[in-house]
Amino acid sequence: MCKKSIVAIALIIITLITIIGSLYYFLNDNNKENSSEELIYVLKKHQNTIAVFIDGKNEPYITLDVAFNNLPFNDKELLVNGIYSKSLSEIMKYAEDYDG
Repeated sequence: MCKKSIVAIALIIITLITIIGSLYYFLNDNNKENSSEELIYVLKKHQNTIAVFIDGKNEPYITLDVAFNNLPFNDKELLVNGIYSKSLSEIMKYAEDYDG
């Protein structure tokens, strides 16, 4: 085999390894919700409403139609800091309290 063929094969192998590694990283990072890791949910202020976030994510998991400005001061303070739970159903119970 000539040197050009060996170099070409080596470059192809390196490229494939890089592509596979990148895909693994990208898919693993975006599928944390489906992993066996325990998720932490956060109920907090989002723009002029409240929303449920998955801890560490910047985009809301669920946005609720609750006007933040209409809430009592103590509730606003809690929601600015965030209410954390490992249970989505528990977070949704908190959200129902604000919606009612």
